[in-house]
Amino acid sequence: MTAARRFKIADKVVAFLGLLADLGYIGLHPKVITGYKRRRGEKALPEGRKNANRVLAGLRAVGERANAQLKSWRVLACDFRGRPGQLTTVVKAVQALQYLIRDPFGAAVFDTAS
Repeated sequence: MTAARRFKIADKVVAFLGLLADLGYIGLHPKVITGYKRRRGEKALPEGRKNANRVLAGLRAVGERANAQLKSWRVLACDFRGRPGQLTTVVKAVQALQYLIRDPFGAAVFDTAS
């Protein structure tokens, strides 16, 4: 949170994209989308806020899973020998491969003959 505030990361990201964050980033920036915390004295969140937190968690899960999978690719951890500018392309390729490996839409059919 301190680094995000110091380097104005939220301002830079929100200028181009939306930003979904977890509950640790509440108050970082007015346009950052975060969930709801239970208020002091409340025993539980109201149903509407619980549902909003579930939807947000579902949206964030895709990115969280991709980041977790990136850690298992050894080329990114210790074997990458390219220019740092190439790393973005490599990360995108790894994420695309992970997405295809999981095959979220059932048995994908790819035309490899062409």
